[in-house]
Amino acid sequence: MIVSKKGVIRTDVLVIGGGLGGCIAAIKAKEQGATVVLMEKAAISRSGNAATGLHRIPLIAPDFNMSAEEFASKQFDYGEIVNEDLSYIFAKESYGIIKDLESYGIRCRLDDESFMFEWAPDILFPGKIVIYPPEGQTFKPKLAQVVRDRGVRLLERTMAITLLTREGQKGLPVIGAIGINTRTGEFVVVQSKATILTTGGGYRLYRHRDSLYAPSRNITAGCPANVGEGVALAYRAGAEILNMELLKQSPVWKDYEHWGVGPIAYRHGSKVIDYSGAPLYPDMNMKTKTWGWLYAENVEGRGPIHYDLTYLSEEAIKDKELALKMECEAYFVYIKARNIDLRKKPIEFENHPPYLHNCQAGVSISMDGRTTLEGLYAAGDCHGGGWRFSSMGAFVFGALSGKNGAEVSKKIPPPEINWDQVRGEKARIERYTGPAKGIEPFELEDKIRKTISDYAGFLRNEGKLKRGLERLAYFKETFFPKMVARNVRELKRAIEVDSILLLGEMHLRAALFRKETRICPVAVHYRIDYPETDNINWRKHTVLRQGDDGTMEVCSRPLRRLKDISTEDNR
Repeated sequence: MIVSKKGVIRTDVLVIGGGLGGCIAAIKAKEQGATVVLMEKAAISRSGNAATGLHRIPLIAPDFNMSAEEFASKQFDYGEIVNEDLSYIFAKESYGIIKDLESYGIRCRLDDESFMFEWAPDILFPGKIVIYPPEGQTFKPKLAQVVRDRGVRLLERTMAITLLTREGQKGLPVIGAIGINTRTGEFVVVQSKATILTTGGGYRLYRHRDSLYAPSRNITAGCPANVGEGVALAYRAGAEILNMELLKQSPVWKDYEHWGVGPIAYRHGSKVIDYSGAPLYPDMNMKTKTWGWLYAENVEGRGPIHYDLTYLSEEAIKDKELALKMECEAYFVYIKARNIDLRKKPIEFENHPPYLHNCQAGVSISMDGRTTLEGLYAAGDCHGGGWRFSSMGAFVFGALSGKNGAEVSKKIPPPEINWDQVRGEKARIERYTGPAKGIEPFELEDKIRKTISDYAGFLRNEGKLKRGLERLAYFKETFFPKMVARNVRELKRAIEVDSILLLGEMHLRAALFRKETRICPVAVHYRIDYPETDNINWRKHTVLRQGDDGTMEVCSRPLRRLKDISTEDNR
């Protein structure tokens, strides 16, 4: 297809990604009077991590638990590698977001108008800081309907492949994006005054431990369609990326690969036991939990690990089942098919491979969602520098990005697209469809993910990380040019493999750069050759950026404290 200037879609605000953060960003931008286009790889009614349901929303407010200042201070210590200002604005805006959701007709309270508060030790411990929405399964379709009702223009089944920049140059302001329809292969060019990345995390970076052919079983603890494209798009445009060595790790149901630990473990508590029935750790502090789980399985040989609920009351069990139902009805299909009874027998869990999800790793942002590139914002699981903001993080930073992006768009003229950049990107994508024979995207993705798993897994050292980088470079030089897409479905997959390869390099380079062991809640960076935590030299961000020569540069940056923040530039 020839992309013509007449076919350009022009808008004030472009939102890329239609999950929770993308929907709220589009709504808020529209409420400010901006024209809004939302580009989504799937369909917004059931896309993103909340596609099957939503079992919790963080809520921080003095009337319920603590002030924003107290939360930010505590999370700065708990998350360790976190910007305190992001924690503060996340908490400060949370109650307002709940009121917004309720004004949209989305229930967040129980029938008696109270909130069902629970523990969330992955976010902060101790403290009941998340609520369970009573209609979690229908949360996303209802939010999507609000987007439609507001008149947002939807480009569904359209994945972004490139951010457009002024003069087509890396590091200059972002002025839109190029997308491709995943059903027809049609290219679309969107010109915008503000662009918001809400593409979610990356869930296909590591290989599954029990799969002979990795892509045949995607990680579904997170949307399997999300591969970290937002981080890749931002990096290629010239934005800075943070902490890619600190990916999220968490236990999941054995052979099911979906979040279940939260609903199972938090409400009323539960015991974690090893294969002999001996307790693994006594409390719910997530630093202890994640590290203890990994160490027990990988070093001490105490696996398989189980959650034991058999000692709980019937009321407690029903509460846990209610929490599971809020997020995913399929849990009960899984339980029934395997004759699992939570009341009678401990449930086996496994630690699934690391993934981009914790808001600690991702695109660097300020308190208002701005990235280090003018005209570009980010929200949700694709941004970095925070700590486990969960669904509320997507809402808060999506809303802030939408409002601020809309305000900025009122003050600037429409940008001019560089058509050489458009033609170059179109040619880059179409090269996959040229050869009749070559390497299938599935096959190359499997090789990349296996390499990352082999050389950047739980036990890391300099030699393994360097060897992993050598292999990825070899794949990029030798195999990547031979990848071929025989249809539009494979073309989509080929574009995703491009992002997976880039994120893999980021992950290994950042892990090689951080010369310490850092145990954060649900994020473990264990360097055998640097086994101690070094807060003097390494309690800081790892920063990745693309150099002028196209190579990946790595440096560090101090953490941002709330007391030191300038509202002019806090990225």
